[in-house]
Amino acid sequence: MLTQIHGKTVSFEVLGKGETVLFIHGWGGSRESLRKLAESVSQKYKAVLIDLPGFGRSENPDPSWGIDEYTAIVARFLQKQRLSPVYVFGHSFGGTLALYLAVRYPKLVKKLVLCAPSYKRGGKKAPFASLLKNAFPRPIKRLLYGIFFPTSELYKYPHLEPNFRKIVTQDVSADMKLITVPTLILWGDKDSYVPVSHGRRLQKIIKDSQLEIFKGIGHGLPVYEPEKVYKSLEKFL
Repeated sequence: MLTQIHGKTVSFEVLGKGETVLFIHGWGGSRESLRKLAESVSQKYKAVLIDLPGFGRSENPDPSWGIDEYTAIVARFLQKQRLSPVYVFGHSFGGTLALYLAVRYPKLVKKLVLCAPSYKRGGKKAPFASLLKNAFPRPIKRLLYGIFFPTSELYKYPHLEPNFRKIVTQDVSADMKLITVPTLILWGDKDSYVPVSHGRRLQKIIKDSQLEIFKGIGHGLPVYEPEKVYKSLEKFL
């Protein structure tokens, strides 16, 4: 299904009936990334999968969009579909949006389930990466990123380069203390993208929260281990 939100075409899908669980995928994913998990959830709940702008079948965002604008799209989607308040599941960047949604639009969120949200930014950039950013025309820069940084999210989704650059500078950790809804935090102890230490820190910041760590699993926890995630999610909901 398609809907128009803030002038953008947004694609989504609804599975099952009952109370609503909204699934927000990570950067570079789509609603297909969380489909297996959503299908399990849809046995008891209404599972709503959304393609974030720039991914799946949704229209590209404006170049100026960052976390605020993406969150506003999700909020307006819930309002337009008359789905709130809902349970929200977010993975990685989708977890960041879920966190921000609970802070900026608390009436829309009933409970949060966060899987390795990339909410905290920091650290020094590699000197060569900085050189690539400033020294070469865009086509050459993309080629060099592909050679020297083959796993770079910037290289994988060049059409979202301005958005990605803005998002990775936005640290929303200071707002997390404002979250008041019950929160379940899920993390793989082998996560090399967002370290599990961020999960432990998040659990201390959010008052009514619990942390569950999965051994031997990396950042793709809900994508590759949906059955394990579903068991924890079902118990929490």
